[in-house]
Amino acid sequence: MKREEEGLVRRQIQIQEVGIVINSFLTMTIAFFGYVTAISNFPQLAIIGGLLLTFYGCALIFLLSKIWKTKKK
Repeated sequence: MKREEEGLVRRQIQIQEVGIVINSFLTMTIAFFGYVTAISNFPQLAIIGGLLLTFYGCALIFLLSKIWKTKKK
């Protein structure tokens, strides 16, 4: 019984990790298109948008590397 519960918990964690990755990629795509729109309409705001997009990209890479490390164990 305990092994079945551990298996269910692991499966739920895997599903959550996949959801986080998919959500992150979708948000990153939306942010990229918003940044492209900002460049064409508001060039002075494009610098701030670029910094935020870079920060978000680094956070996404960190999240993916953390998930990858836990998967290897």
